[in-house]
Amino acid sequence: MRNEGRSSRRWRARHGFSMIELVSTMVVFGVVAAIAGPTFLQGVRRQATITAADVFQREHELTRAAAIRYGRVARLHIDVVNNRFWVDADTSGTGIRDTIGPIRSVKSFGLQITSTDSLMCFDARGFPSTTSTVCQPQNSTLIFSLDGRSDTTTVTILGKVLR
Repeated sequence: MRNEGRSSRRWRARHGFSMIELVSTMVVFGVVAAIAGPTFLQGVRRQATITAADVFQREHELTRAAAIRYGRVARLHIDVVNNRFWVDADTSGTGIRDTIGPIRSVKSFGLQITSTDSLMCFDARGFPSTTSTVCQPQNSTLIFSLDGRSDTTTVTILGKVLR
């Protein structure tokens, strides 16, 4: 009876984990991370390119809406050197162009933009415009890429965005 009391006291006094238990747990976590890591990174890259293409599509829609709202030509700038795009329009009717919304940069995500055009314009009716010498015809292709993963966005001559 006396021995039973000692063993139960020893059991209650034991706290924590043994070194073997800790090392085996770390090995299991390491194996799981080695297997799941590349798949996770591929998913992150895929989502980054999809998100960039979605943001571009929204900016394209904003350009068209700004042209209709202000009744003047609105322009969508595509800067492939700095991996960014933005919208501007003459909002006051004075001939002074102002940026509408933020300048969208995909450089912070590590993405690259490749584009066949650098400027898309919409007239006051929301139709693609090539009346200005700086405006380019809209049969454009944009490619958002990151480490071998890419997403392509095509803008037709009628201004429709295809993905």
